[in-house]
Amino acid sequence: MVSDAEALDDGIAMLRQKDVFTDEWITRELSFFNLRNSKAPKFVNARERLIRLMRRKRDVELDGNAPDELHRWDRKEFPGYDCDVTSLLDRPQTLVQRQQLTGLCYLHAVVVVQYYAIWFAKLKDDANVISDHLQIDMTALILKTFDGPAMENYIFRDFGGSSQQALKNILQPGSIVSAGSKELAPELLSKYGPALVSNFKVHEDFLDRNVHEHYGQPIGDIEGMLAMALVGSRRDPKTGNVFFLLQNWWSTKQFVEVDLEYLEACGATLYYVKTPQFGVPETFPTHTGHIMQTEAIDMHERYALEGPLKPEPAWMIAERAAAMARLREQLSD
Repeated sequence: MVSDAEALDDGIAMLRQKDVFTDEWITRELSFFNLRNSKAPKFVNARERLIRLMRRKRDVELDGNAPDELHRWDRKEFPGYDCDVTSLLDRPQTLVQRQQLTGLCYLHAVVVVQYYAIWFAKLKDDANVISDHLQIDMTALILKTFDGPAMENYIFRDFGGSSQQALKNILQPGSIVSAGSKELAPELLSKYGPALVSNFKVHEDFLDRNVHEHYGQPIGDIEGMLAMALVGSRRDPKTGNVFFLLQNWWSTKQFVEVDLEYLEACGATLYYVKTPQFGVPETFPTHTGHIMQTEAIDMHERYALEGPLKPEPAWMIAERAAAMARLREQLSD
């Protein structure tokens, strides 16, 4: 396992290669000195983020070694979803899950939406297809594709980005991504496949990791932003009310059902991939894992003029710390 010191050395070399910092020489060198030595929170956080990124340089595959607390897909918990997208969750060769350790990340959502979109197109073309296909490696994607300004924003400012734009960036060239009606989600899912849930405002009640259904108006203050994948939608035959099955990235809250009122109140937008996807563009790093852990990512989905997020609740911090400790034990074996 790479030591923290080695990871930091590699990281600083990577930042120099990408021409991070466009300031004059003395200012740039002072920033690198502080990155190594400063105890100021800004540089401590940046140093930890850089070390995480460089320690592995790839996502961690948990297939066959997933933590016990990982919330698994169970159709009995969410009955009534019979669309083609939800059926992907029932197939061991098509279900994917991602466990995030370090915050809310818009990249989890776009990678999973792309993955399911490819399977959706393949199954529409051939219902008997059974072969695995590739999923983008998020950690390697950052190292390969982030230019100097993007890496500077990530390492030093903890800036995220637009999940909608990130999705467009990883699809086949020329792919069309556009917003769609929430009321018509059951029909649009059947036509286009999975959707990106973008700009979802997380309220206090959503932070309860033991609650997997949220209906009506959200409760409490807005704690931050989250991007998820829409993997199912159903319409109650008696009332006509529309419900949504969302895939999330928190260990104990991987699948969530919300109703239309809740989704509307959270300000989310649904983006559908209208161009069939039959593979990941060859320029992107990939893997074939189904349960992935991304230690390096801690970017929040943030938008222009948005203020800092509130501190994470104690249970989330403790859960992440325990998961990180388990990961380090696995890597040291």
